[in-house]
Amino acid sequence: MKKLLTIISAALLSVLTAAMPCAVLSASAGADGGFTAEEIEASEIKPLLSLPKIELSEEELAASHNVLVTLTVSDANRKYASSEIWTVFDSRLSLPENPDGSPAVSAGDAVRLLSTRFRKPSYYDSEQKKLIEQNGVRVITAGSANYGLDGYIYTISVTLPDNAKPGDVYPLRFFYADSETTHNKFTNSMFTNKANDDTGKLMQAWTFTNGLSDGYIRILGESPEPDYGDANLDGKVNLADAVAVLQFLTNSGKFPLSEEGYNNADVCQRGDGLTASDAISIQRYDAKEIPALPESWSQ
Repeated sequence: MKKLLTIISAALLSVLTAAMPCAVLSASAGADGGFTAEEIEASEIKPLLSLPKIELSEEELAASHNVLVTLTVSDANRKYASSEIWTVFDSRLSLPENPDGSPAVSAGDAVRLLSTRFRKPSYYDSEQKKLIEQNGVRVITAGSANYGLDGYIYTISVTLPDNAKPGDVYPLRFFYADSETTHNKFTNSMFTNKANDDTGKLMQAWTFTNGLSDGYIRILGESPEPDYGDANLDGKVNLADAVAVLQFLTNSGKFPLSEEGYNNADVCQRGDGLTASDAISIQRYDAKEIPALPESWSQ
């Protein structure tokens, strides 16, 4: 089975490489909602959900290890009502909690007219028969009409670890949750209108295939260079690393990467978080199509 997976992944990567080198690609099979790429591109509404890209100087880090992280939405004003958005942060970041264990966030103006709840982005994996604990915020909204606005959805103060140092990168990313990625029929990423009609379903498909912008917290300054491309930490950069990235993107609970492996594998557009494009860049490097990683630095 492992050999077959490697062969299939190699073939898939070869096709993608020929078509879209170092491009942002969706790795979530169900995120398109069954629509074609052409249908999604024709969507009337094209929202953007964004996590911040934060860079801290050594002086700022020395002054405080607390950082404000916000989730924002744009180009969807009065267009959405029902949403379920999973945002997952680097496990080294500490999040404040309410007495009930939910993340202690401040709701933003974008959802002030909607009924909104904030929960941990964790789930029970029925295949592994265990709770998958993820660090971050899960947003759930509902409304009697399309009262969702543009702007901040939430703000939360996260705490960097005591040993944070120059060169560290702490990814802030979106997680597409459905029965395939979580093996739990009750998880369902959403971003649609009250009617959940074709317009709403296309908007949702656009959002989860094209409208997500991952973020990070980066500490500026000199540090040892990562072993670019070595996702599985075996000391080599080859197709196995590309497969490890794809498996992680498909089901991070079942196929986790260490923080070092995640950081090593971010080689397409360095600092934008892990996508299928990073797997393609690793495959291109393994095939000697590019001279060095990160790919964006070798062009």
